[in-house]
Amino acid sequence: MSNGTEGKQMDSAVFGELIQHWAADAVYVVDKGGAIKSGNDKMWSFLGLNQPPETKTNLLSYFVDEERPIALRTWQLVADHRKSERVIRRLRSAKGDSKVLSVVESPVLSGPDANMIVGIARDVTEEANIEEKLWGAQENAQAALEYAVRASMGLIKGYVFSLNKLDAMPADAKNRFGRIVAEEIDTMSRNIDNLLMSRGNYNSNEESSVFDLSDVIRETVEVHKNESERRQIIIQFTGPENEINFFGQSLAISRILGNLIDFMILRLTHSGQIDIELRDSDEYVEIALRDNGEIASQEQLEWLTRSSKSNVDATGVMTGSKFDFDVARLLSESLGGGILARAGEVNGLELTVMLPRSLYSTIQSAGSAEQSVI
Repeated sequence: MSNGTEGKQMDSAVFGELIQHWAADAVYVVDKGGAIKSGNDKMWSFLGLNQPPETKTNLLSYFVDEERPIALRTWQLVADHRKSERVIRRLRSAKGDSKVLSVVESPVLSGPDANMIVGIARDVTEEANIEEKLWGAQENAQAALEYAVRASMGLIKGYVFSLNKLDAMPADAKNRFGRIVAEEIDTMSRNIDNLLMSRGNYNSNEESSVFDLSDVIRETVEVHKNESERRQIIIQFTGPENEINFFGQSLAISRILGNLIDFMILRLTHSGQIDIELRDSDEYVEIALRDNGEIASQEQLEWLTRSSKSNVDATGVMTGSKFDFDVARLLSESLGGGILARAGEVNGLELTVMLPRSLYSTIQSAGSAEQSVI
């Protein structure tokens, strides 16, 4: 390292050069319009190029059509809000090869590339192909579980490699990489649970009991507090004054609601609001979730409720994880209920979870209502 940086904290430009040289992943730097500023050899290989392009090149030209508006929106958010985002990118190289990349895109905070976006990309094409083949195969649940572990472990190994390789990495960068590793471990755990649930192999070992649905909703919202605040998304819950007692497994209800909140957070991406309302009737209990994102079209609602392996529709309005929604729907149906999806009156999307009441929980709720009147 040159004398000019000795005894000082590295700026983003020096750190970026080290990452580009040593990282096990592909690295690129673009502006918020997608114009490529720089990259490493692995990135040029992903794009099907033998060397850096001699003329100005836009990364958007390598993305499949439906990815382009989403990429532009993400880059704008990263540049404006100075927050990292983890995304999936699907591109086609100059040689015609298709690749699926798992990317962490972050703002460059200082140096000559300040206000640019740096992306660290790992090739997960093989894992994506495995998921495609295994999606509907009940007999391959164990192999699908292996895919979920491999995909997250690959990302974790890449960042741990970079942490060990870059001895001169500044403390704040090490902390950031450490947080990414921790978040990826949480993602891996959640994916395993979701895969087990989607295949009907999940056993919570929780006995059915009577519980207040409002308490479960509040606890689930609290779990999502850090992520929603990081993205500047407000989650508000409106419940009835009296208890809504329900007989069943509280963990299953929490998982349904948590997956739908995750879906809406990803749909909004940054800045927005999710309203949750609990409604009661003689036969059903309803949990309604509404966001204030772009209004959903009829085609998008059909895409959401049909069996689908795609996470993004053609217009980019539906950017939530379809897998999260599908697992929530399967769990709801296993409880004898379901999920209704419709567009909001002015904007956004509304998802309503319908849960049938058992005779026992109906009697319990009636008793609570009488006590509240007394």
